Amino acid sequence: MTDYLYIIEPLLFVSIVAVYVSYFYAVYKFKTRSRKSVLISFAVSLALGIVISFFDKKHIFELEIPAAIIMPVIIFMIFDISFLESLKLFWFSFFGISLLTSAMENFCLTVVDREIIQEKSMLLIVYISVIILIWLLYGISMRGIGKNVFKPYGKIWIPLLLLSAFTVFMISNYQYLLKYLVEINRVAKIGSVLAGIGGVSFTFIFHILLYYINSSRDYCANLELSRSFNEQQKSYFTELLKREEETRRFRHDYYAEQMIIRSYTEKGEYEKLKAYLSQVENRLTSTKKVYSVGNEIIDVILKYYLSDLSDKTVITVMGTVNETNLSEADLTVIVSNLLRNAVEELKTMETDTFFLFECRQIEGELIIRTKNSVSEETYFNLKKKGLKGSNKGEGHFGFGIANIIDIIELYGGSFDWNVSREAFAIEIRFFD
Repeated sequence: MTDYLYIIEPLLFVSIVAVYVSYFYAVYKFKTRSRKSVLISFAVSLALGIVISFFDKKHIFELEIPAAIIMPVIIFMIFDISFLESLKLFWFSFFGISLLTSAMENFCLTVVDREIIQEKSMLLIVYISVIILIWLLYGISMRGIGKNVFKPYGKIWIPLLLLSAFTVFMISNYQYLLKYLVEINRVAKIGSVLAGIGGVSFTFIFHILLYYINSSRDYCANLELSRSFNEQQKSYFTELLKREEETRRFRHDYYAEQMIIRSYTEKGEYEKLKAYLSQVENRLTSTKKVYSVGNEIIDVILKYYLSDLSDKTVITVMGTVNETNLSEADLTVIVSNLLRNAVEELKTMETDTFFLFECRQIEGELIIRTKNSVSEETYFNLKKKGLKGSNKGEGHFGFGIANIIDIIELYGGSFDWNVSREAFAIEIRFFD
């Protein structure tokens, strides 16, 4: 049996790693850095499992302990996330997975004769079963679910982490005590079975609870976005009515102004003519500009956000857009977040700035570009984090850009960005 465990333990260690890698891919939907990073990580895990098994002559060492220590590093090596996020999400998932596997293990050891199968062999079967379960759920239902629905956000992750931790310790302690009573007490055996069922049930209920918390958060955010957009539409159409009134007034005054200009010209009073034309020019330029790309939703958002910029910002709006494949809600999220981020950045700067917005359709491809002045602080903050562009930097922009990238991935588009001392630029493309 001892020789047999020299094979079982390295496989068990790799299976533990595979459970968390599968979980981060299927549930959190993180992208892997490369195939090479995955192969290297699993090779390191197998080598570490062999080393631990070799030195553990009695085979009593709990492999979950070294796995818990090394897993944040392995997750960071495999997936395109920061080490801090890897550490946080690992410990958040650790208690749920630990409860699930320990509950399944104790349940199986309760209903199966302990003399038939060794405990670590049973644990290997449990972890392999969990891997299969994760991928079955991914293929059946989780593939189409958003990647953020099971992530803890804000301060809620702390109480949820404590809740899962205390629950795991409570059920695990109960199962540990029952393990020594099962063979002599039928009631204890029934309690062990119920504890196993309860542990598995709690794991699923915990994820369902997290799903509904995040879904409610997204619903409230969308509701607020809709309310904000309705206010923007009202402001936009009010402005259009105001400009229509100004246009009618201009037409009404046009003939009177022509008569005055003709009178000054005929009398040769050119100084008075210059002064009068200057007054007319000032009156015309005092009217706010209207920026448009031909799409009502985009035009509403442009008017709402760009009106907050001062005269020190040179604004350029380019392109023409008609109908798009994007839903109105998704288009609103993208354009609103792009403009809000840019305007907030420009408001912090005291020097002369610029903002470029371009939205056009070329042979069925929708291209959205923004480019704006950037402060020294923002520039150095981005450079300090070692970001190089594309969606690798999404975690450093906040929820606005993260929501944009979710939509881009849904439609199979692309997201690229770059920053220099002079400007911050984003380019989004959607393909037919």
